[in-house]
Amino acid sequence: MVRTELCIVKRIMKFKSRNYFLSEKFLPKLKFLFFSVLLFHMIILINCGNSENWNVGKLVPMQEYSEDDPREWENIAKPHLPVARLSMNNGKEALLIENPEFKTSYNHYIENFGAMSLEGKEFDSVSITRTTMPLNYGYIQRDKLPSSERFKIFAKCNQHDLWVRTIKIEDLIE
Repeated sequence: MVRTELCIVKRIMKFKSRNYFLSEKFLPKLKFLFFSVLLFHMIILINCGNSENWNVGKLVPMQEYSEDDPREWENIAKPHLPVARLSMNNGKEALLIENPEFKTSYNHYIENFGAMSLEGKEFDSVSITRTTMPLNYGYIQRDKLPSSERFKIFAKCNQHDLWVRTIKIEDLIE
C-alpha cells in the first residue's frame, strides 16, 4: 500500500506542467498529504495490533452452565437445567432427561439432551427436531450409562448454551 502511494507521488513529481495540481506550489502539499496518510496508517496498525487484553471487560462464553454457576443466565437457569429420572422407552430401561419448566417454541428450544462423563466425554445423546412445538425431553438407554460413578446430564439450548447437572444413577433409584 505504501509502495503504490510512493509510486504515485514519484509519477506526479516527474510531470512538470502548467496545471496547478502538478505545479511546484502543490508538490509540498502533496508530500505533506502523502506522509500524513502514511502516518495515519502506521498509527492504525500499531493500535490495532494483537493486544494481550483483548478479552478484558468482555463476556467470554463458558463451556457449560450449571445451577452453581449460571453466570449471565441466572434469571433463566431454572427452566434450562435438565432433570433426570429412570423410566422405560420402547420396553427398555432408560434415563429420561427433561426440562419440565422449559416452554419450547420454534425459536427457542433444546437442541440435544444427553449424558457425559465429568471430563466431558459423551456417553449418548438425542437430538431434538426443530418444529413449532419441539419436545422438551429425551431418552438415553440405561445400558449406555455408568452404573456407579457420577456423570453429567445435559440440555443444549439453541440460545443459551449447554446446561449440565451432575447425577449418580444410584441416587435416582427409589
